[in-house]
Amino acid sequence: MHTVDLNSNKILLLISFSLGLFCLLLVNFELVTLQPLKWLGLVLVSCSVIVATLQQKNKLFVHIDKAGISYGIGFTVRYIHQESIESISSHTSLFGDVLTVRTRDKSVVRFYAWQVSEADLSKAERLLAL
Repeated sequence: MHTVDLNSNKILLLISFSLGLFCLLLVNFELVTLQPLKWLGLVLVSCSVIVATLQQKNKLFVHIDKAGISYGIGFTVRYIHQESIESISSHTSLFGDVLTVRTRDKSVVRFYAWQVSEADLSKAERLLAL
């Protein structure tokens, strides 16, 4: 296989959706009367549903191959060509794994909430010949 396809962090998506439902239930049962809590719940549930739908329709993705990195964010696809990539790295944060791509022009592109294993990272480095 000559492509590394990153998987989205489904656990983080499930936690976000569950927290949103919990906030909405607290407000609906009048246990808490805070209006910002209701809006937080609506935003979390809405964003979780939108992200899950985009992932199911293959509109939200990260692919790494010999030509570089292609990623979809909604209805647009963007590319980072192999010649312009200086390094890639991964670290774990509060929101899951973060893939960081540094380019030769010193710009940084971060991909939040994607599952990046050490095997995927080393295979990506080999494919990109870094």
